[in-house]
Amino acid sequence: MREKILSVIEKNSRIDIAELAVLLGEDEVAVANEISDMEKEGVICGYHTLINWEKTANEKVNALIEVRVTPQK
Repeated sequence: MREKILSVIEKNSRIDIAELAVLLGEDEVAVANEISDMEKEGVICGYHTLINWEKTANEKVNALIEVRVTPQK
């Protein structure tokens, strides 16, 4: 069951426990307990949000800077 839970929440970490249980054909309490156990064990380290900054009013610039250092003799 763990792998199934992880596969689903990796794609949608906001899925409701009840919906996840129905999707997996498992008991809601069992799914909630399994997620809680994985959080305590560090298997699930947190949840994050992916933001599309182009759809916001904020103007941002991303830059990648490469630095090369040559040691002097």
